[in-house]
Order: sequence, then structure tokens, then C-alpha cells
Amino acid sequence: MSQPASLLDYALDEIRSRIQNGTYPPGHKLVTQEISDSLGISRTPVVQAINRLIAEGMAESAPRRGTFVAQLSPKKIKNILEIRYMIEMFTIKLAIKNLDYFPDTLTKMRALAEEFPSIGETEYARASEIDSKFHTLFVMLANNEQLTKMYQSNWSVGATYYMYSLVKAPMTRHQKISNDHLKLVELLAERDENGIRKLLENHMASPIEAVEWLIANDTDHIFIR
Repeated sequence: MSQPASLLDYALDEIRSRIQNGTYPPGHKLVTQEISDSLGISRTPVVQAINRLIAEGMAESAPRRGTFVAQLSPKKIKNILEIRYMIEMFTIKLAIKNLDYFPDTLTKMRALAEEFPSIGETEYARASEIDSKFHTLFVMLANNEQLTKMYQSNWSVGATYYMYSLVKAPMTRHQKISNDHLKLVELLAERDENGIRKLLENHMASPIEAVEWLIANDTDHIFIR
């Protein structure tokens, strides 16, 4: 009998979330039994979910060694950030159009934005988790399930914090991130398309510039563990 799709979706969402928020960092071995025990489900949907993640490029299978969260190079992070940029820019018009259909979304986004000032200087995983939830809620306003799945499988926000953690970048940008997020909520409420576009362009410029610096300075060795 085939495994119910709901359990597969549950396993996929949970493992993907753990990868994105840093619980399972790049290079981490994905042990099927450990994951199934932590989720309280059988191994079958976990195996299926890991196979899906391999197909998406978020995990890699090594013969006789097992399956691991995919390693990220500066070039791959740059590709991820560029896809993230395209998805969020595409989302703007649809998000404004669909706001009335999702009245609780802005409240949830504001609550997440207000958590940023309490994040510690080296709490990269926590920052990644909160930031991922915030921007995923924004993309979900497009009301396009395929777009949301693409955004999540792209490792859109998690890759940025993985980069920051490796170079030990101090998380002094918390207040700016919080302010940007709170401003985005306000601009969404005002249906200010141009304002949202300008804010997101500036918001995503910093990590793109950072990874371009890493590429220019040939820092691949930092990303090898």
C-alpha cells in the first residue's frame, strides 16, 4: 500500500524547514531512522521526502556514505539569492491584490518582525527561521502553491544566514532587518507597490553584495567542512 501523501508532505515540509533554519546545516547527514523518530512517523515517507530533496538539490547522496544536506559554494549561494530576488519581485503585485483574502497574514508578519531585536549576535539558526517564516508568508500572499514550493525549495533565506555563520558576521543588522520588515508590513497595508519594490531591492542588496565579495576574493575554502 502506498504511503498517504499527507505524511510525505509533512516529512518534506519538516525536513526542508530544518535545513532552511540551520538545524540541519550543509554537510549534515540525514539519518532516516533519527528523522522518522523525531517526527513520530514511519521511515517510508521520510525516505520519500529525502529523495524529493535530492531531486530538488537540497540534499546529496554519496555511495556507501549516506545522504547529506547539500554543500553550498559562494557561487551557488549567489544563484539562490538571484532566484529569491526574482520570486519576491514577482510576488509584489499578487500580494497586494490578494491581501483581502488573507487578513491574518500581516498580523503574523508583524509579530515575526518584532522578534528580531531579541535575537543574539550569533543566533544564526534562529534568525534564519524567523526570517524564512516572514518572507514565506509574503510569498504565500501570491496564492500560488507552486511558487511557494519553488521559494521554499530554493533555500531562499537560509543560504544567507549559512553564509553569515561561516564568515562569523556579527548580527548587527537585526534592527535594520526588523525595521525593513515592519516597513514592508506597512507598505503592504497601504498597497504601495513602488514602495515595496524599492524596499525589497535594498533589503536583498546586502547579501548579494556580500556573496559577490566572497566570489571575487576566492573564498571557496571557507565553505568546505
